Amino acid sequence: MYQNQSRGSSKITWHFGLKQTSVYLLLFCALFITQWANAEVTKNSTEPTHQCQYQIQSIDKVKDPQNQSTPPQSGWMKTTLPNVWTNDAGWEQYSGAVWYRIIWDRHCQSQTANDLPTLLSLSRINLAGAVFNNGEMIWYDKSLTEPYSRSFNMPRYVTFPASTIKEKNNITLIKVLGLYPIQPGLGKIEIGLKDHVYPHHLDLIWNQRTVYEINFIISLAFSLLFYLLWVFNLKETSFVWFASASLCWVIFLYNLLATSAFPFNDSITPSRLNTIALLLHGYCFCLFTWRFVNKHYKKTERCYTLLVIILALWSCFVPEAYLYQSQTIIFFIYISLFLLNCLFIQYLAYKIANFEVRILAVVMLIFIMIVLNDVFLSVYAHSERFLAPYSSPVITIALALIFAWRIFLNMRQVQKFTDTLKVTIEQVTDDLKVSLEKKYNLEVENMRLQERLNLSHELHDGLGGSLVRSMIMVDKNTDLDRNHFLSILKLLRSDLRQIIDAGANVNMELPKTPLLWGAPLRHRFTQIFEEIDINSTWNFSEKWSKTPTPQQCLTLSRVTEEALTNVIKHSKATEVSISLFDQAGKLVLEICDNGVGFDPSTVPESLHVGLQSMQTRVNRIGGEFVMRSQKGKTIVQVIL
Repeated sequence: MYQNQSRGSSKITWHFGLKQTSVYLLLFCALFITQWANAEVTKNSTEPTHQCQYQIQSIDKVKDPQNQSTPPQSGWMKTTLPNVWTNDAGWEQYSGAVWYRIIWDRHCQSQTANDLPTLLSLSRINLAGAVFNNGEMIWYDKSLTEPYSRSFNMPRYVTFPASTIKEKNNITLIKVLGLYPIQPGLGKIEIGLKDHVYPHHLDLIWNQRTVYEINFIISLAFSLLFYLLWVFNLKETSFVWFASASLCWVIFLYNLLATSAFPFNDSITPSRLNTIALLLHGYCFCLFTWRFVNKHYKKTERCYTLLVIILALWSCFVPEAYLYQSQTIIFFIYISLFLLNCLFIQYLAYKIANFEVRILAVVMLIFIMIVLNDVFLSVYAHSERFLAPYSSPVITIALALIFAWRIFLNMRQVQKFTDTLKVTIEQVTDDLKVSLEKKYNLEVENMRLQERLNLSHELHDGLGGSLVRSMIMVDKNTDLDRNHFLSILKLLRSDLRQIIDAGANVNMELPKTPLLWGAPLRHRFTQIFEEIDINSTWNFSEKWSKTPTPQQCLTLSRVTEEALTNVIKHSKATEVSISLFDQAGKLVLEICDNGVGFDPSTVPESLHVGLQSMQTRVNRIGGEFVMRSQKGKTIVQVIL
């Protein structure tokens, strides 16, 4: 039940996330289309409030090598706009100032229209310039010396006051300062009233500034985002390549949007840097697509890397005389490799049945159409309505779909893992329960066995010793009466009760002095020693130098009983001494006899229960058991 609820909630979350993403994408597309529509509307809103007719009579240009404040009087030649003067014969390597002269007429239908100012719209000035109308300076760029201002992608419009306008032969002079490696010249112009020219200017602003600014912001955001994603997942190398490609594209766009050469001191260096940024963008984007589909082509990548390095170095150091031609060649190499990679991704998408790869292939197909359209417009149609600035929204939508799909797959894997983990935990819990039950039963059984073993040792050391003593007494005295037998049995009963009480009561009362501890032992064994002619010596301290625990006292008693029983049964001794004394801060129990002795090394193999029991007891309380024996002298020591 809970599993089904979990799956249902994950599906609801996924569908909600997908719907939310779709809404954002639709809103973005709607905003984008609205801006485009507004631009088209403003472009087509050319109906003037007051009808005036503007007619351009001629457009001329002239070189000004001296860069004077007024144009030369001679040397004018006809031209058309837009114009790149390096395309004209004799102008191929000219850098400096060029004056463009536009002679135009204005015919208005009313005096009210005559009183309105005239607007001049300039699509681009490459690189910097100034505008004069009928001998009066109207506008000029911020920097007319190197490094020049950069108006090559900045639409301008200027206003001519009505007082400066004549009905015929108005002369507008546009001074352009440019460098021959950067396609110097003047773009398209539009002259008219504000109702006609300003919408046209807004259209230029949209196509040459706003779209690129949106592209710039999106690319920069994606670059930072994917660098962060890569930092948190270093194995996903496609992230760092896409981030690098976006960063190179940002640098390329900055060159289009910048209106000054800052931070450089000349106008050529930004152009060289722009070419390198374009090269690196193609290289990084290509590697991004390969890593995205989990492909590595080492030889191809090395060749591509070497090509990029060579072209970048060439772009840096090529003489200015060959810079434009070199940049053109590099641009077409970039376009060719980009298109080849896009086609290659189509092939991979056909071979690899993967949703993400196919989404990428669709994006690459759109890029192919964008590149072909822009190349056609640039080379053949001489239009500036490029689609390349719209590539960022395309890749944004594609990556949003890819990441939404990855999130869906990850959620499904997490749900599957959760279900598997739940089943595994239940199985492990059951196994652990069975294992713990077995362990518990085994521990109980071990405790029972240990108790039995302890009881057997107690019976052997305590009651067994008493039985041996009683048997010897009966053997030595054949004329024992009924009362004597009864006292022997009572003594055995007392020993048995002592064993039972010692096992049942852990907190036994500690004897106050060593004499009180040894008194019961001395009483039991002295009589039997006298019966079998063994002289016994008992040496106990008057007080404890190191107070033992009750368990240690019991162990010392059992060891003493077992050792003295062995003396009675096996040693054939005539003298025995029992001592309890302090030595170097340790409590030492020593039993010494002058019997026949034995070999201590044979004790482990002889299965002698008594000796092994003594050693086990002493080891259990953390003491040291020492046993030395030879003919005529046997010593047993317990050191605590």
